[in-house]
Amino acid sequence: MENGASKYVIGVLKDNIKARKVYESWGGKLSKYEKDFVKFGVGYKEVFYTYNLENILNKHR
Repeated sequence: MENGASKYVIGVLKDNIKARKVYESWGGKLSKYEKDFVKFGVGYKEVFYTYNLENILNKHR
């Protein structure tokens, strides 16, 4: 926020259900955007969760 950001984004592998549940429990909103993540020639789908920094700060005040 010091640099003017109002949101942040976390990427996670689509098949990583445990991590996705954590990000959702933290209030992340699932984006419609998906990206292929390739490591050592193997492709994986990556999804993204967006967080509103104002909401997070207000929650902890």
